[in-house]
Amino acid sequence: MLNISCTYCRAPINLSDGDLAQAVHEAGDKRPKTTHVTCPSCRRTNKVPFDRVRQAYRMAGSPPPPEEEAPTVEGEAAA
Repeated sequence: MLNISCTYCRAPINLSDGDLAQAVHEAGDKRPKTTHVTCPSCRRTNKVPFDRVRQAYRMAGSPPPPEEEAPTVEGEAAA
């Protein structure tokens, strides 16, 4: 988990372990300097140093990225 504050309205922004995992896996082999985080209060985009995101990801135990789609069961009848 990474806790930051919005640079515009100073509202707290909490990035969960899943959000960190998603940001790190989206970057892949690239070496970005920043990642963009949207403030839930004022909806403005904040730049967060990627090194800080990567460090928080490692401290969280490197959780797997969240699943994009729930697995579907084959043979399930559509209603």
